[in-house]
Amino acid sequence: MKPYKPFAAADPHGRCAKPRLLRPCQAWLAAFRPILAAGCLLTAVDAPADTNFWAGLGADLNWSTAGNWTNGAPTAASDTFFGADGVVGDTATINNIVSANLTVRSLNYLHQNLGNTLIHNTQIADGATLTVSDALSTTNMFFVGTGTNTTSGTTTTTTISGMGGILSVNAPTGCIVVRNGGLTMYGGAARLDMSSLGTFTTSVKQMLLAGDGTNAEVGGAGTGNRYKDRASCYVLMAQTNILTLSATSVPGLIFANGIGNGAPGSTLKLGFTNAIFSDGGMLLGGPKSGVSLVDFNVAGSAAYFRNTAGTGPQNYWGIGDPVAGYGQGGMSCTLDFTQGTVDAWVNQVVVGRSYREARKIQTSSGTLKMAAGKLVANSMLIGYDYVDYRAGIKGTVEISGTAELVVSNAMTLGRFRNADITNGFSLAKLDIRDGGSVKVYGGLTSSFTDPNNCDSELSVVSGSLQVKGAVGPFFSVDLNNSTLTLDISTALSPTTALCNVTNLTTASPITLNLAGVIPSVGQFPLIRYATLVSGAAGDDITGFTLPPYVKGYLSNNVANSSIDLVVTNVADSNLQITQSSLAGGTIQFGGTCEWTNASYRVIATTNAANSASWVTVGRGAFTGGVFSYADSSPTNYPQRFFRLVTP
Repeated sequence: MKPYKPFAAADPHGRCAKPRLLRPCQAWLAAFRPILAAGCLLTAVDAPADTNFWAGLGADLNWSTAGNWTNGAPTAASDTFFGADGVVGDTATINNIVSANLTVRSLNYLHQNLGNTLIHNTQIADGATLTVSDALSTTNMFFVGTGTNTTSGTTTTTTISGMGGILSVNAPTGCIVVRNGGLTMYGGAARLDMSSLGTFTTSVKQMLLAGDGTNAEVGGAGTGNRYKDRASCYVLMAQTNILTLSATSVPGLIFANGIGNGAPGSTLKLGFTNAIFSDGGMLLGGPKSGVSLVDFNVAGSAAYFRNTAGTGPQNYWGIGDPVAGYGQGGMSCTLDFTQGTVDAWVNQVVVGRSYREARKIQTSSGTLKMAAGKLVANSMLIGYDYVDYRAGIKGTVEISGTAELVVSNAMTLGRFRNADITNGFSLAKLDIRDGGSVKVYGGLTSSFTDPNNCDSELSVVSGSLQVKGAVGPFFSVDLNNSTLTLDISTALSPTTALCNVTNLTTASPITLNLAGVIPSVGQFPLIRYATLVSGAAGDDITGFTLPPYVKGYLSNNVANSSIDLVVTNVADSNLQITQSSLAGGTIQFGGTCEWTNASYRVIATTNAANSASWVTVGRGAFTGGVFSYADSSPTNYPQRFFRLVTP
């Protein structure tokens, strides 16, 4: 099996430091020190750090009680560890309490293969903040897991609670890791439950939730140390989560990057209120990660996504994306926002992408679901093949309810290379339903090197779709009680359809709106289909609008298996400027136009000869066939030229 080079992480190893006293848990750490230290910089700062293990031998459960720790009550210089001592057998029994504000250097729950019933439950008192802080460290500042090869089927559990408490991790160059793994770990996970914690805040480089997986032997070949292989986690976030993740060249949040074939999969449950600020964005469901899920823990939740400045887009979302990887392990990840509201802005969204090599093993897939809120993406890929004869790839985007998806440029709905039927079926699907809305300000297209064994599907059922640019071709299109708006960006052809469909299904009522450039009279096929699966095609279109300067109608061209636009007249605008004035530093002009209610733009420049210098300074509509425009800044320029542009 070819080792996989994973997405770069801030540092793949947990913090460790030389123990001073060999209690049972510390003896375990000493035995496994070569594993934990592999790649971990034990510098002059690290080696003498205050390594402090929970013992649980004090008169109470408070962190401030010296007898509860091997090296006295922890301080800001302490690397705190929870190991074999002081554990409990259920998640309801609190075994350690942060009773007042406290700062430590790192926080580590090392379960050491303790099994499914040996648990640590940390409670942060109301009004108290537990701060993990190190301004310089590049290692794991908050770690949950075994830190060694984990027995298959083992789920280790940590809970952190306190509805009035705060856990804050402040390590701008460090990271957070939750992960169990092992060469034979085909089941189980590192479980971190913060669902009863009030607030969780971070300022770290990366958050790696089963996100630093690798099938390489940590510490070198022959060591047998594969405690990151088949990485898995189950994380329930706090009620309120404010995460700042500073990584730029890689995703700030990497979830379910299991690497090993047969990985058990992972789960991430978002809290009630979530704000994630990351320049690099998110990878959810990387190579060989099994079946994984990201969703809200309770209905009515909300999530907000921006860059670290809070003013712009995150760079990338990958949902079921091996990220230029090689391998044959299955992966399937779903990002499900349907329990709440999302507000996100991302440069590129990838939903379902293949490995970079042909394998006849398992498919990879990604699914994105929204029912409320808005996602703005500069571009989107749904179901994308890298190479010929790859394993099947599936990408699905489902927009419903009051949710809106806006793609500022192009959307690719399926990019399929040469296929082998034994490699599995490939699918790219955009499903708009039950009130959902999608707007694509570029082409909505698919491509097939070989159309066999792959399927691109567009379904608009009780929803709306607006596209500005090329459309199709698609294997299937379903229009049912829907609104379709096509903003035509290229000249229509009397012989080539705007959109080609293999299987068309229609059901009344359907509204079709046409906008853009329609330069001449004639008959133009809009949608051409090979098979009308059901419905009456063009006769199911009950509402139809054209640009105000165009006269025409739709034709249900059964003989040609197409829905055609018949243009009978393209009117001249007869645009006239009827008045202009300059008074009090404001220039105003107006006029009339026969394109009633058509939109217009006012553009301006100081150099009419330079075509690139024209900029938009105003917008409006010819309400009732008239227009007016006022500019209060003409005195800022020695001269300025204006034009009226429509449509």
